[in-house]
Formats: sequence, C-alpha cells, structure tokens
Amino acid sequence: MIAAIRQQPGCEGVAEIGLEEIKVVGGASTWRASIIDNGAAKFDAAYRAATRVTEELSKSLELAR
Repeated sequence: MIAAIRQQPGCEGVAEIGLEEIKVVGGASTWRASIIDNGAAKFDAAYRAATRVTEELSKSLELAR
C-alpha cells in the first residue's frame, strides 16, 4: 500500500501510513489508508494520493482480521 502511495507524483518521501477499518452501519466493513508521517512529501499531495489509492484498491483488496 505504501509503495502505491509513493508512486504518486510528489509522494516518494511518504514515511508512514496507517490502515483503518471502517464499519458501515448495516453494511460490510471497508478500509482506508491515512497518512501518519508525510516525511519529505507535501501533506496535501500525500493526503490526495492516499485517498486516490484507497479508492483504486478498495474494490480489489480485503483486509484480513
């Protein structure tokens, strides 16, 4: 996951991400990636990259519990 975020323009320096389970009331759980330490990357670019990667990968990846 962090590799996918680091591949986004300006995000090569992202140092740490977190993965969180999101429980949907009355539905299945999903997840999202959050920037914990943006390192050398600008925070706005890293945040947008995490959002984009989460949207792209959430349909194909399931987190094990």
